[in-house]
Amino acid sequence: MAVQPDLLEHAGKPIKRYPLEIGGPIRVHILWNRRFTDTRVIVDGLSLLTVHSRAELREGRSVDLQDGSRLGVKLARAAFFYEFQVTRNGFPLPDSDSHPETILKSAYRLIFFIAGMSILFGLAATLSQAESLQQVAGPWSVGTGIVLLLLGLLVRKRSAVALGLVIGLLVLDALSTLADPQASLSLLGIITRVFFLAIMARGFGAIRVLKERERQLRMADVF
Repeated sequence: MAVQPDLLEHAGKPIKRYPLEIGGPIRVHILWNRRFTDTRVIVDGLSLLTVHSRAELREGRSVDLQDGSRLGVKLARAAFFYEFQVTRNGFPLPDSDSHPETILKSAYRLIFFIAGMSILFGLAATLSQAESLQQVAGPWSVGTGIVLLLLGLLVRKRSAVALGLVIGLLVLDALSTLADPQASLSLLGIITRVFFLAIMARGFGAIRVLKERERQLRMADVF
C-alpha cells in the first residue's frame, strides 16, 4: 500500500530516513511509536514491513526488496542506549546508527567537543581571576585540548592508535581527579565520563570494519 512518509511524520511518529547506497537518494523510512511498537519499514513509498511489538523488533525482522537484496531492521542495545540496526544484505545502511562511519563520526566529534571545551575553559581560567575556575583549568588545559584536537583529526583518518591514546589520556585524567583529595567529582561527572568513553570505544570496531572493507575493495580491483 502506497503511503506518504512526510504525512506520517506530521502525525507525531518518530522517523528515520536512509539511502540504500552511499550518496544515493533517501529511499528507506522507518517509523515507530515511542515504545517501539508498530514499527513500519517503508521503501520507495511502499510499506513493506510492520513489526508490531518491541520484542519482535529486538529479535529482528527482514523483508526482500525488488532488486533481490534483503533489508533487515532490529532494535539493539549499544552502550547505554538503543539503536536501530538497519541493514541491507547484512551490512548497515549508510548514515544508520550501526554503520561504522556513523560510529566513528560520533567518536571523533566527541573528541573535538572535549578538546574545544578544554581549550575554552583553559583560556577562561588563564584570563580570569576566578579562583574556582583556576582550580580546575589553566594553561595546561589549553595544551591538553590542542593534543586532543590533533588526535581527533587522526581518529577521523581511522587511526586506532590515536583513539587509544585519547581514551588513555581521559582515563588518566579521571584517575588523577579521583586521587586528588582536593578535587571533587560528582556521580553525574563519573557517569558522563563513562558514557563518553563507551562511545569512543565503539570506534575501535568501526575502524577495523572500515579498514577491512577497504582491503576487500582493493583486492576486488586487483582481481
